[in-house]
Amino acid sequence: MRCDANSKCGISCEPGEGCGCIYIHPTEPGQLGECICECYGANNNSGEVKVKIGDVVRRVPITRYIPKFKANARTKMDICTNNFPAAALAQILDRIIPDKILVPAKQANLKIRLRSRNSTVSKIVKSSGFVMKRK
Repeated sequence: MRCDANSKCGISCEPGEGCGCIYIHPTEPGQLGECICECYGANNNSGEVKVKIGDVVRRVPITRYIPKFKANARTKMDICTNNFPAAALAQILDRIIPDKILVPAKQANLKIRLRSRNSTVSKIVKSSGFVMKRK
C-alpha cells in the first residue's frame, strides 16, 4: 500500500497495512513543511510515525511526537490515507493542532480513504466526520 500526500511526503507499507500521510505547509516564510506518515498494521496496531522535515527523517512513537510548529484550523495541509483507521488519523491531527479532535464512537474503527491537497485543517476534519473542540 502506498500513500503520497504530495511529491515530498509519502510512505510505502506492507501488504494488508493501511497508510496515512499528512504534509503540513509552512506557516511562515523560511520555514520547512513537515511530513508525518504512518503504516497501520493489519492487527490494528501502530506505534511509530515517520516524520520528515526537509531531508531529515526520524521515527518516533506517536505518543511522543511533537510537531515543529503548531497548526490551526486555517493551516493548509495535503493528506492521503488508504485503509487507515479514523481513530489513528484523529490521533495524528490531535497532535498537530491545539484543538481537541473528537471522533464519533461508531466511526472510530472505520477504515477511511481520503485525498486532499492544499486544504485547511478545518476542511479535513469535517470531511473525515470529526469534530474540533477548543481546549
